[in-house]
Amino acid sequence: MAAITTTLSTPIIYTTSIDGTETVTSISIIEFTVSPTGTQNLTTISTTAPSTTTVHETAIVTAPPPPPGNNCPSTTGPIAGAAVGCLIGGALIAALLTFFIMSSRNRSRRHKRSSRWEKVACANEPKESPPDTSVGAWEKHLPQPEADSDLRSAVSGLFDQIEMHVEQYYQDIAVKIDPLVHSNIAHFDSHLHQAAILDLLATTRRPTMLIKHAIAYFIVSSISAESNSAISFLPADFTALPQSIQSATATKNNSMVFDAAYCKWRVLTAYLHPQPENDRAYTAARDMAIANAAENLCHAFSPWARDREGTRRGNLVSIMKVAAEVGVTMFSQPSTLVWDWRLSRHGEQGHRGMRLVLRPGLIRTTSAEARPLETPQVIVPPVARDLEVK
Repeated sequence: MAAITTTLSTPIIYTTSIDGTETVTSISIIEFTVSPTGTQNLTTISTTAPSTTTVHETAIVTAPPPPPGNNCPSTTGPIAGAAVGCLIGGALIAALLTFFIMSSRNRSRRHKRSSRWEKVACANEPKESPPDTSVGAWEKHLPQPEADSDLRSAVSGLFDQIEMHVEQYYQDIAVKIDPLVHSNIAHFDSHLHQAAILDLLATTRRPTMLIKHAIAYFIVSSISAESNSAISFLPADFTALPQSIQSATATKNNSMVFDAAYCKWRVLTAYLHPQPENDRAYTAARDMAIANAAENLCHAFSPWARDREGTRRGNLVSIMKVAAEVGVTMFSQPSTLVWDWRLSRHGEQGHRGMRLVLRPGLIRTTSAEARPLETPQVIVPPVARDLEVK
């Protein structure tokens, strides 16, 4: 019988996963040798990475020799079959191990890739930014400049109502001014001309012109924060500071820093103060001041009145409430607005009349940034008339 030597070998790879990274730690090769003499050798060659040491392990299995005689069946075939079966089984086991290792590696890679994309997505996802507190951001919420046309309409409408009130409820008649009337009218002297209103009322043919002037001057003084009037239709917070710094203003009227700070204070005060219609304390104080002022005016000019006092007083109260709204609007403007009464003057020499301002002008003296204007801007021109005297 010819000598037959059968050698079968299969590799087995051992790996270790550290932090999701597969590392080959050792490789084993199993060799199974069958010789014709019945000797079976099982050899394992192991290589451990990264060391280069190779370990050879050889197991020699000696089968009992066949019984003597030529007719004994050979055992080589069954042994070879067993070796092939072991080889196939080892290959299957190696394949399964490789499959599981690769699957685990792929899952780890997919997880890392998914985590990486999630981080990128989170980084790119728009986040709600905190409120912008830069100067330009919060200043845009402050009261903004009113259009000149709106200011002109509000101011002109107020003086239209004053003129209509006088024309409807008063008349040009000659009356004797008693001490009580004298005392009441003295509170409404405009101080805009050398002659007092009382003297002019006694000498003019048009007392209604003086009444228009007196009511307009009183109302304008009551809605101006810088006025020294004892009566104000504005919130107390609007008038307290201006009245307390009148002397300081006189000494700093050329200071651009002072003017800019004062303009900013007005706007901030108007923004921080509750809306007038929602401030019950203010509306109560305003309504009381308006009621007292209307009553005093009605008493002062009652000798020239057409009808009963009750109707006149009610109409005057409504006009003063409109004036209070105009005053709040003007106070909250970033630019400085000034009433102009300067056209009240004596007439030409030899003429016994005088030019009287019935409606003051409204001019802007600074820009919205509190910069002084070289030429004041006229928003509403003044209206003046010649006052006829006897």
